[in-house]
This record gives sequence, structure tokens and C-alpha cells, in this order.
Amino acid sequence: MLVSAAIRDITVQKLAKNELIRKNQLLSYAEKITMMGNWQWNIITNSVKWSNNLYKIFGLDEKHTDLTYETYSNFVHPDDKEFHNQLVEQRIKTKDDKPFEYRVLCKDETIKYVMVQMEVVDNDQGEAIFFQGTVIDITERKKFEEEREKLIKELQEALKEIKTLRGILPLCSFCKKIRDDKGYWEQVDVYIHKHSQAEISHGICPDCVKEHYPDLDI
Repeated sequence: MLVSAAIRDITVQKLAKNELIRKNQLLSYAEKITMMGNWQWNIITNSVKWSNNLYKIFGLDEKHTDLTYETYSNFVHPDDKEFHNQLVEQRIKTKDDKPFEYRVLCKDETIKYVMVQMEVVDNDQGEAIFFQGTVIDITERKKFEEEREKLIKELQEALKEIKTLRGILPLCSFCKKIRDDKGYWEQVDVYIHKHSQAEISHGICPDCVKEHYPDLDI
């Protein structure tokens, strides 16, 4: 009976181990297709654990196991480091868990945008002892947003350059000059060129040819 009990106990342990392996594989796959990684930081011991996909996001070899908070912090882009550090200190005090974004400088010098969500775990005295959270690579999304903003700006600039003639134009009955909105009189061709995209070329209409050049046989 003792042998049978031992066999059943080993079988249960093996099934539980296989189930854990399966769940870890599913989690790893989910992180891969969502460009996400997860991490844990023990504030007391300054020890850090990363998921496999977080190593890939930062371009770090998975054999690098000597992880600390400084290891993670060193990946923060220099221009965003002050913002990041202040935010972490604030989160320890306020326990706020809203996601925030910043840039990271990967080992191969590639700049990526990431969105981080973290939560703080306190001890019985209300002191922060543990951090855990997720990192999502949003570089492609940020590139799309930047391209969209660039396109919008280019369209706005193009619209500013489009000049159209509207309203009533004061035209001199004799010299045919046009008075602009500042009260100055300009030649018609000059005014049209300033207020439209038309290019002016000069010619002579048949009536003017007869009036000014009566000897020409046209």
C-alpha cells in the first residue's frame, strides 16, 4: 500500500509539473505575439527577475542572470531617465498603477518605445518591498503615430500655401489695377500671382492687336 501511495503521489506531482510547464509556454507565446514582457523587483534585496521576452525586447542575452534594478534602469533613454526615476519614486509613495511610456536604449543602440505598468506590494507596515509589472514594446505604434502627425502637419502647411481669390476685388476702371486689402494698388498680374497658384504669362488678344498694331495682318 505504501508503494501504491508513493506512485500516486509521484503521478500527481508530475501532472502538476507538466501543467505548470504548459502554462508557462502559453504565457511565453502570449508575450511574444503581444511584444510584452513581465518583471519582478524585490526592493529589499534589489534582485530582479525578467521573463524571456523581456530579454528580447531589451536585446539582452538570456544568460545574463545577474539582474538588479540598475540593470533595468540603465536601459532607460538618457533623455527620459529623470522622468522615469521620478515616476518610480512617486509610484512607491502613491501606489498609482496607471501605465506610462518612455524610451529605452537597447544594447545594440536601438531606441524603442515601451509602455510600462507596475504595481507595488507593501509589507504589514505599509512599506513598499516589491515591484512587479509588464513592459510592452510600442515602437511600431509610435512610429505610426509620428508618421500620422507628420502627414497632418504637411497637409496643414500645404493648405496654408494654397491661396484663393474671394470676395469683391476693387478694380480701377481706367488702369485696371487692383486694390489689395491694405489699400495699395497693384497690377492685376502681380495681384493674381500673390493670391493664387497661377503663373502669369503675357500675350496680346486680337482686339488689342487691331487697336495697337493696325498694320499687322492677322
